[in-house]
Amino acid sequence: MWKVQIGRYNDRESAVDVLEEVRRLYPGAFLASDGRYFYIQVGAFQKAEGAETLADELRTQKWEVRVVAP
Repeated sequence: MWKVQIGRYNDRESAVDVLEEVRRLYPGAFLASDGRYFYIQVGAFQKAEGAETLADELRTQKWEVRVVAP
């Protein structure tokens, strides 16, 4: 599934603070980690186009985002 990633955080506490803010608009947002960084991810899209649409919407809200491939 394609997802939209918001930011990259060095510590969990910072990521959770942002996650709480993001969840006000996108209740399905969740925290992910690669073992080094923490990320907020939103969505689960079958096609990249759906994730790109959400990413564009988030960019208008001044979030730093990128689309994550399955």
